Amino acid sequence: MKKLIILFLSFFSVLNLNAQDKGVQFQALSYEQAIQKSKESNKPVFLFGYANWCHFCEYMKDSVLPLEAVGEFYNKNFVCIKLDLEKEGKALNQKLRARNFPTMVFFNSDGEMLHRLSGKKDAQDFIQLGKDAIDTTKQLRTYIYKYRDGKLTPQQTWDYFKMVDRAGMDNQPLISNYLTMIPEEKLTGATSWRIMYDLFRDIEQPCMKTVMNHREDYAAKYTADSIDNKIIGLYSNALMMKVQMVDTNGYNSIISKLKASKLDLADKIVAFADLNRCKLKGQWDEYARLGVLFVDQYAKDDYRRLNDVAFNFSDHVNDRELLAKAEGWSRRAVEMMDTYRNNYTLGCLYYRSEKFADARKALNHAIELAAKSGTDAKQAQQLLGKIPQGK
Repeated sequence: MKKLIILFLSFFSVLNLNAQDKGVQFQALSYEQAIQKSKESNKPVFLFGYANWCHFCEYMKDSVLPLEAVGEFYNKNFVCIKLDLEKEGKALNQKLRARNFPTMVFFNSDGEMLHRLSGKKDAQDFIQLGKDAIDTTKQLRTYIYKYRDGKLTPQQTWDYFKMVDRAGMDNQPLISNYLTMIPEEKLTGATSWRIMYDLFRDIEQPCMKTVMNHREDYAAKYTADSIDNKIIGLYSNALMMKVQMVDTNGYNSIISKLKASKLDLADKIVAFADLNRCKLKGQWDEYARLGVLFVDQYAKDDYRRLNDVAFNFSDHVNDRELLAKAEGWSRRAVEMMDTYRNNYTLGCLYYRSEKFADARKALNHAIELAAKSGTDAKQAQQLLGKIPQGK
């Protein structure tokens, strides 16, 4: 019996070794040794930077890196190493400043970064990442040089800022410099607006002053609702970061600056921040109380905030009268903007109130809108499936 167990374990050990042989062959080298081997082999270095607490890293180690197709491509084209960037790779990470894991970086034989990306990837995307790293038209390094030399088109500039973000690097100083230095007449152009509206998020950056000084110009070209929603979002996100970091002094500092400013949105931003602080802390009774006040004072004509508060009521409030109020807010949001998200919220509220026919109608409409816009309708479909038959 003992011999059978040994044979059984040996068999699976061989299978495991064979599986490892087919995947990415990480070499037991330091970063410096890998660079030296890069010079000798004329292959770039591929670094898989991980942390031992990172679930996405474990997913890739177990489900992507051992695959034969992945190993075939990476072993052929790169000197592959993996380092825990919080342990043996900590000194290297002083230079990389990786904030998200896994962080995957490609270097040439001089130690210069060619390309970089962070986050979980499936096999197809991971192989494409490697192909981009050896394609000089797609390398992050190429975009860095072209941006410095002023040779990127407006669309390529947008792409570059997105690439930096996806690499797990801080793109906010770059964006701030761009918005601060761009000629006045181009500041409200389509690309600059997209960069500011979609990518800028740090109120501490110098360009925040530029954004505020041109608020009326943005409003005239892209609607007051759009620019005001951006400003509210910027401050709200900054305040929520302080809550998550348990930085009470930082939170109070932003609130004090807002109250001292002449910004007409200040009271709304502060009220919305207090509401979201209750949400993050799970203080749902207080959230419900402040939510009613917030909607009555600031959000009757703001479909985004109406929907936000109504959705949280659908998830966390049990009082029938309050749920009825939230239904009214949600219907108002749908009247103002007939979107998947707004209709999904309305369906959730009808479901909570056991108005199943109304819920079915709202959810079906949400799914139709999602199909037209390419939005994922999984949540609406799942809730629709929970409605009792015949109701």
